[in-house]
Amino acid sequence: MQLSLNAIAVLKHVLTYDGKKEIVKDNQGKEQEVSSARKLNVLESVQRRFFFKNVEAPIKEASEEIEQAVKVHNTLRDSKKEELEKSGKKKDIDKALSEDKEIQASLKLLEDLNKQLNAKKIEFQLEPKTKEVVNKYFQEYANEVGFAAGDDPSVSELEDALK
Repeated sequence: MQLSLNAIAVLKHVLTYDGKKEIVKDNQGKEQEVSSARKLNVLESVQRRFFFKNVEAPIKEASEEIEQAVKVHNTLRDSKKEELEKSGKKKDIDKALSEDKEIQASLKLLEDLNKQLNAKKIEFQLEPKTKEVVNKYFQEYANEVGFAAGDDPSVSELEDALK
């Protein structure tokens, strides 16, 4: 099966959460609305684990590539910020950084890399049982949340792949 990183991320979310919301208390006792975790039987849990294991390497590779690009961008931004602080322009640092051509170019490269990686098709194997579980919960989540193929390219891609 071939899917983009965006589509894989959607499936990971679908297999982790059931589309419903629940109220929980945080450490300070404040109530917070969060996505409720999906409850699976043992066999479905095993299939989810197979799916996660099959897509782990490509996701890790893409994450490392993005992290490296972010480090390069942040290093550039920090060096420019230091230059501005040394020159005594402390008041307008944020404005100057946002208008800097090198930083804008670096940010554009970072955005392009992110788009490119998210659109890249990843090849991985799914056993028929795993595909059946993934499809079942994808359809259930779609019905619960109410998304359709036209809502997002990743959703369309998933519907085509899971047929």
